Amino acid sequence: MKSLYFDCAMGATGELLDASLLELFDDRTQILATINEKIAPFAVIQANNIVTAGINGTTISVDVNPEERNHHVHLSEIYDLVQSLDFEEHILEQTCEVISLITDAQARLSQSDAHELAFNKAAILYTIAESVSAFYMIAQLAPSHIFSSAIATGYGVQGHFPVPAPVTAYILTDVPIQSGRIEGELTSFTGAAILKACVEDYGPMPLTIVKRIGYGIRDKDGEIYTCLRSLFGEIVNQEDSIMISAHIENMTDDSIGVMMKSLYDHGAKAISTYTTQETQPYFTIRVVGKEKIKDHLIEDLFSHSLTNTVYENKAYIRIAHHRADLLLDHTAPLHNRKKTI
Repeated sequence: MKSLYFDCAMGATGELLDASLLELFDDRTQILATINEKIAPFAVIQANNIVTAGINGTTISVDVNPEERNHHVHLSEIYDLVQSLDFEEHILEQTCEVISLITDAQARLSQSDAHELAFNKAAILYTIAESVSAFYMIAQLAPSHIFSSAIATGYGVQGHFPVPAPVTAYILTDVPIQSGRIEGELTSFTGAAILKACVEDYGPMPLTIVKRIGYGIRDKDGEIYTCLRSLFGEIVNQEDSIMISAHIENMTDDSIGVMMKSLYDHGAKAISTYTTQETQPYFTIRVVGKEKIKDHLIEDLFSHSLTNTVYENKAYIRIAHHRADLLLDHTAPLHNRKKTI
């Protein structure tokens, strides 16, 4: 299962997101050329490789057509601009969600209706270009899940307001944030809105086999000022499982076989039995399966034996997919079964 994780411990801007995503591709020149062809009516994106503080990464800059500057647009015109672009519909919908998050925050600050406000066209075009670029690259990667760390906002004062800026702060409601250790504004309203429009869960990265890593970097005097890291890979198949066990006596081999077949039929992943000199003629059975089916497994143990006590513990099961046929086949010889605990 493909996953995409954004490490935002040093903040998030639209440019940093685009730069880190671009680094995940081998054909970066072609990806960027395709994006620029689609946003050509009003903007162009430039990407440059950078090595700073011993780290190789990418910087992104967005240039808006000079003719589009010093103008203002209303919300309906902004949506028309987005819909005029030649991207897939779901990319345009996510970009409109970004616009909605930003304009709603600005309207909330001024206690106005977003449809009545006039927005700086250049700033809107920057946001559109950065958003469609990010969502286009995410669509090419096609992750099943998108995660992010808590978003660092920075701290201190920027202009007349504390960091994060008021619009950014409103967008980041209901999102895990932290100030971080860097003074200054680390997260822009566009970066915050892009993440809010696509991220499904926040927190530590889940157990993942990472295949590609991308660094979006903004440097200052030859040193890294902010850096956003994107990690693309496969989530490890670690199932939430339970192990149940019981001490059993007075069962024939045929009865044990019937019980084991029923356990496997109900979804048991692995079964083991053992005896010791001290417990003979008793034996202990251990069964591992998904927690959601534990009631079926427990019922099997009760109905097919005389035991009146079952013990349960958490278990973590990791399945080797190339051996799954042996693991799940309860008719396979015992010496061929994969041990999973």
